[in-house]
Order: sequence, then C-alpha cells, then structure tokens
Amino acid sequence: MSNNLFAVVIDLISIQKYVFASNELKDNLGASFLVEEIYNSFLSQAYEKVTNKKINTENWSLEDYKENDPIGYIGGGNALIFFQKEDECKSFIKEFTKILLVKAPACNPITAFSKFDLDNFQDSKKKLFKKLRDNKAKYITQIVISRHGITTECSRTGLSAEQFIPKVNNKPSSYISMVSKAKINLVDNAKNSHEKYITDSLKDKFIFTDDLGKLGQKEQEKNHIAVVHIDGNNIGEKFKNAKTINETRKLSKDIKEITENSFKDLIVRISDEIIELSDEFDLKNDNYYTLPIRPIIIGGDDITFVCAGKLGIYFAKLFLEFFETNSKKYGYDFTACAGVSIVKTKYPFYKAYEIAEQACSSAKLFKKDGEKSGSWLDFHINSGVILYNLEEVKENHFKTNLGSLLFRPYIVSNEKLSSNYQEKSFNLFVQNTIKLKKDFPTSKIKELREVLTLGKDSIDTFINQQKARGNNLPTIPSKQYPDNIFQDNVNPYFDMMELIDFYPSFQLKGN
Repeated sequence: MSNNLFAVVIDLISIQKYVFASNELKDNLGASFLVEEIYNSFLSQAYEKVTNKKINTENWSLEDYKENDPIGYIGGGNALIFFQKEDECKSFIKEFTKILLVKAPACNPITAFSKFDLDNFQDSKKKLFKKLRDNKAKYITQIVISRHGITTECSRTGLSAEQFIPKVNNKPSSYISMVSKAKINLVDNAKNSHEKYITDSLKDKFIFTDDLGKLGQKEQEKNHIAVVHIDGNNIGEKFKNAKTINETRKLSKDIKEITENSFKDLIVRISDEIIELSDEFDLKNDNYYTLPIRPIIIGGDDITFVCAGKLGIYFAKLFLEFFETNSKKYGYDFTACAGVSIVKTKYPFYKAYEIAEQACSSAKLFKKDGEKSGSWLDFHINSGVILYNLEEVKENHFKTNLGSLLFRPYIVSNEKLSSNYQEKSFNLFVQNTIKLKKDFPTSKIKELREVLTLGKDSIDTFINQQKARGNNLPTIPSKQYPDNIFQDNVNPYFDMMELIDFYPSFQLKGN
C-alpha cells in the first residue's frame, strides 16, 4: 500500500515579509493568524474539495501515523500530505493555491509532488524536497491579482486600493488593498489564538494590547519598542535526520509544545514581576494590567514578539533560558539564538524585524564559528536611521583604530559555563553593567562613551584619572580589562553603557 502513495509537500516562502509588511500591529497580527490558517482550515478545505473527505489538521500529531492517514506531518514551515492518486495531487495544488489567492493574497506557496514510499521514508522525502527546491528556482508565482492603472495605491502595501474601510473611532474611512483587508479581517481571531499563552489564573488580570504605542512606554521617556526574533539552532538538521514518519511527527509536535510552553513561562515571569515593571512602565489600568509584550509569530522554533524597548534584551534572555529548560523536559538539548532590534515606535516595522533577524543571524554565525555550544543573543539599538545591512553598520559606525566598540553577542545558558565562554556570559555582562552604573557617575559614563572612540593615549589618561578618584571599570576573568581596553580588537564597555539605557532598572539594582 505504501508504494502506491503520492505525496504533496507545501512550503511558504517569505513568510516574515508577508507578516511584517505593515507598520500597523493589527495588520501583522492578522497576517500571522492567516499563516496559521493556511495549514489548518485552507488546507483542509482544499483536501475536502478534491477527495470529498474531511481532514483533521488540528489533532493529527496526537497519534502515530496510521495507514491511509492523509497528513504526514505539519511543521518546520512545511506540510506533507498523502494521496492515493497522482491526479488528486494536481487537483489539490490547483484548489489550494486558488484558495490562497482569494483568502490570503500575497502569501507565496511553493509545492511539489511525487510518488512516496513510507517504507523508505528518508529517501522518498529527500527526493520530494529536491523537487521542491527545483520548483522554487524555476517558478515566479502570481500571488496577488494584477493591479489596475486607474486605481489609487494602498498606503499600507502600495498595491491597488480596492477595499473600502469605514470610519472607526477617530480614523477616517479609506480604501486599502485586498491584502491588507484580508489581514485586518482576522485580527480578532489572532487575539483569541494568543489568549492561550495567558494561563487561566491570570486571564482576569492581564491583557495583550494591539497598539505598538501602548506596550508600557511612558510619554516623558524615549518612545522605543523592541522586536525580538528567535530561531532554534540546528532544528532543520533534526528534521532532516529523522528516519521515520513517526519520528518526524513527534519532533514537530515536541518542538511546537516546547516553544509554546516557553512563551507561557515568559508570561508567567512577567506577571510575577508586574509590580516592579509597573513602577517603570505604564501598565496599570483600572482592574487589569497591560502586558508589555505581544506575540506575533510563534511557530515551531521560529518566534517573533514585540515589547517595550527597555524590555527586549531582558525578555529575549528569559525566553532562551525557558527554551533550554523546556527542551530538557522533553528529552532534548535544544538551544536557540536571539536577535533584538530596538527602534523608535514609528520606525518602519518590517525594517525593525529585518534588523532583529540579522542580529539573530549574527549570533548564529558567532556560535557556528568554532562550534560553540549554548544559546546566544545579539542586539542593535537604532538611532532612527533606516538600516539595510547590520554588518555594514557595525563595520562603518562601530569601529575605531583600536578595534570594535561592540563585544556582543553573549551566551545565555542555565548551565555552568566553561572557562572558554566566561567572558561572553550574559550574566557576567549584566553584573558588570550593574557595577559600572554603581561605581561611575553618569557624566563620566557619557565621557567614557566618547573616549572609547579616541586614541590609546586619551583612553589611558581617562582610566588613570578615574582610578585616582576611586572609579574602577569592571573586570572580566582571564582578561586584562580595563588595563588594556581593547583586546582581540574588541572592548566590553560600550555594550554595558547601552544596556544601562535599555534594560529594566529593577534588574540593574542588585548584585
């Protein structure tokens, strides 16, 4: 029976660009929910239309694969669906892509199909995914209905504005594209789907916001948000090396649960610290607190959330710790990397996401170099300039004649670190930031920021003057800091000064 199967594999490309194309948080939330619907209701609608049989896209992973089960697995950004006939594969692809064109315009699916032998799962999957890669290279899919020259442009997408939006509250009526309308229509569904991350005991006390300007930022302070992107390390290799369909199904299910449980743990931690957070952020309402965080994408090992600017690095660090802890509960040793982009609230959201994604890639690259273990975190604080390449910015704006101003990324781990990683420990980074803030006057910290860009003589003079006044810079084990500020072409102090401004104050008070 298994030799007669045919399989369709579906992959969605440029999901992040689709989700984060708008500067409206509601658009992004709706788009994120639309992506979830693609592998839930849209997939099942297309399958039923072709085969006249219903398909369960929600509870497929609760059991091992059974003969004639249409779902191989859904996870890792892919879906593997089985059919008895080749013609059914072709009809399914036509029906599925037609549904997406109408209900999720601009979402870009790539598909492939072939014969599939479950008894030779790895080899069959390898051949099918090679065909998928070939299709990606060959075809440019039509993902939106062609625009008309006589229509105006949608202010959110630049596409034809053919959908009318009536006046709501103080916002005037307008015309927007069908792409934006499709996302907006599902905002309420997105809200409901994210409520599951707030445990039952907290639901009457805490809510999520749909406004980027209401994540706890206080008007009298700099108005920043943080976009956090987190991606698991080597998860794709785990899927690639899965030998059977049941191993793949279990891996997909476990990763989903590990990620969701980690985010739930983060929400619980926020609720535990809500008093301290409320002293610093505008969160308290009449009878409830607004959570200073909003999940946007939580799918498999790919996570993106937005929060108040001063909380981005802190929340990313907590999530990485929870992710490692939860993976061990499931018998794995998964780690992840995080990128944090801190920008002004009105900064183009997709660009903010791109910076976060590039920072995450930077952390992954550093981890990969030398095959380092653990979870790693990198961040960038934007001054307001539109960035396109983070590495070029680091090279052009954070380099001096003595070396780089940046010491990041940092390792985040619940485990005791070996001596090789001590200097990159995130906990040591925070401890030294506390010491710098405590021992150095604010005016001298500002002066240190400027001195680091000067020559060695100016730096040595400044350090000796501060030593004479009892102001000692933090040290790092096994290194000669601060006697020699730049070692191996980097220094650790610029990062500390940035963390003072963009880390919750109650976390910088203790030892």
